Amino acid sequence: TLSVAGNVASTTFRETYYDLGTGGSTAINLSTANNFRRQFNTGATITFTSAPSGRAFGFTVTTVNAGAYVIDWPAIVNWVGGSQPLLTSSGTDVLTFFTFDGGTSYYGFLVGKDMS
Repeated sequence: TLSVAGNVASTTFRETYYDLGTGGSTAINLSTANNFRRQFNTGATITFTSAPSGRAFGFTVTTVNAGAYVIDWPAIVNWVGGSQPLLTSSGTDVLTFFTFDGGTSYYGFLVGKDMS
């Protein structure tokens, strides 16, 4: 029998990955993973769904060839400097996002450009 007063915190952390495939517009379901990859072959609108409520949540999106197309990220993303970053047209970029309010707003960062 376990009795706990207060909060319990895990001492382990598990990363999960979901490949979103190749294409254009996509919904990133945050209940499926915290690391995503999308290869673009056309313009796209990106949406985030199923953000966990009641806690902060961060996730990573790796993009391939995104800079070659117009990519519309959710308007609720607050970008460094106030505008979405320029991405690589033929290569891989890594972006990180986090929300602390259940997906009402996000902070977005370009953390790796033209990875090779």
